[in-house]
Parts: sequence; structure tokens; C-alpha cells
Amino acid sequence: MKTKPDKYKRKDYTAVLGIDSGRISGTALLASGCWQLERVETASERRMVVHLAFQDIFGTETYDGRKLLIVMEDWTSLYLPNGKRMGTKSVLAMGEERGKWLQEIERFEPQGYNLIKVPVRTWRKPFGLNGMPKEQAKKLAIAIASKETRQTVADHNVAEAVLIAKYGYNTYAIG
Repeated sequence: MKTKPDKYKRKDYTAVLGIDSGRISGTALLASGCWQLERVETASERRMVVHLAFQDIFGTETYDGRKLLIVMEDWTSLYLPNGKRMGTKSVLAMGEERGKWLQEIERFEPQGYNLIKVPVRTWRKPFGLNGMPKEQAKKLAIAIASKETRQTVADHNVAEAVLIAKYGYNTYAIG
């Protein structure tokens, strides 16, 4: 039986940041039982989200033992959750956007965080989103995220970020 690397073991995280990366991204930061949700369209918005996650959660620029879990969608497969193949343009665009997020995270030279990349089918499964038509899955994601956060979530990118963060918390965090 294979054992998972140490970064996949359950840990006591201070916060979980879920990122649904795309041309328009959604982010969901869960810290101290509270959700901070953002729709991200620009580099400055991306910088603000990462700054919030590292500076405001940790309080200072020095690492003091607290942990941040960052969970991102992994689009390494060329196949969509419905079994259809992604086009080259889509794959390249997704990779470019994820690269922008990773670059922003590294800009802070952070300590005390783990980055987990989760395949789309994996994080969607616990919420019953796999195999659904795209628009129906978006509506269900919004409904689940609104209930989970006790906030009105109107954007499907933000809703998916909530579900990604929740998946990460349920799978990798002690809590």
C-alpha cells in the first residue's frame, strides 16, 4: 500500500484558501470559521487575495508556526468532468492562469503553507457535481456554497472556490 507524502497528512491549519483559477477566478478563504469570498479578474485583485491570506492571517511577515493550506484545481488531465476532451487553447489558458496564481504566491516567499492541486473530478465528487450538465452543476455549486458560507454567493467561480476550500479542509485539515 502506498503512503501519501507528508504534505498530504492531516494537519492543524490556521486557514484554507480555495482557488478556482481561470480568466475570472474565484477564491474562498476560510479562517477562524469565517469565509472571505472574492471574484478575481485582475493582477491587483490576485495580489490582494494572496496578501490577505499570508499577511493578515499570519499577522506578520515572519513565520510563527501557523499553517495555510492552499487548494487549487488541477487541470493536468485533458478531459473535462463530462468526459469530453479539452481543446488546446483551453488547456493553455488554464495553465497560464494557474501560473499567475503560483507566481503571486511565490512573490511573498512564504513559509508555513502547503499547496495541494486537486483534480476537478475529485473535489466535485463529494458535492454530487460530477456527471451533471455544466449549467446545472454551476447552479448546484452556488446553492451549496451559499448554504456553507451563510452568504449569498452569486458567482459560480466563487462558489467553486468555496467547494474546493471545503474539500481541502475536509480532506487535509484537522478540525
